[in-house]
Amino acid sequence: MIASIDKVYSYIVAQDNGYSPNPFWGVLSLPWCKPTMRTAIAKYNINNPNHTLWLVGLTRKDKTGHNRVLYLAQISEILSHHDYFFRYPQKQPKLEPNLPHIFQVGDNVYQKDAQSTFTHKAIPSVHSNDEAMKKRDLSSPHVLLSFRYVYYGKQAPVLPENLQELTVGQGFKSNFSEELRASLQQYIDELNLTENLILAPPHIWPDQDDSWQQTTKIL
Repeated sequence: MIASIDKVYSYIVAQDNGYSPNPFWGVLSLPWCKPTMRTAIAKYNINNPNHTLWLVGLTRKDKTGHNRVLYLAQISEILSHHDYFFRYPQKQPKLEPNLPHIFQVGDNVYQKDAQSTFTHKAIPSVHSNDEAMKKRDLSSPHVLLSFRYVYYGKQAPVLPENLQELTVGQGFKSNFSEELRASLQQYIDELNLTENLILAPPHIWPDQDDSWQQTTKIL
């Protein structure tokens, strides 16, 4: 049974491709996209350090008009991009085409420039190679990490009726009823999360690549 949930954030994952979130190597990470949400979560965490906070990533509505639960993650730690870069080197992308795909979807690419307090150097990636994406990523200095999560990927279930309050349009949502938090806690308790779960590959993933099933952890 998990601790009582004090705060919930929900948002739509625009593209599920293993980058953002990145659920691999034993920690789910979110250093890219949603800078306003990342900053809001970091601010809440600073003001409420003992609260339990869960993040819910939903898919866009499918052809039947339903949102699906892509992942559920308890926020465990929040780092700067620079600290994340050095503490989790396994999350740094390796773009050699002969490597399994899990190495290519690394999201750990930004480190502080030693010559400047305000700028970052970046290693090559699909985001850091694009100036607009890089600017958006770095507009929030916070990287969200979870050590307790379930990632459904292609097996994302339909959002249950009693969790419909989680649905959201653009941006994110964080003001939920006590009833919603209790229902979400029951939903998570029933998963019996004794370890992190990756139940399927991301929706966008090479068909013959099973590297998403790796169990090696970095914690």
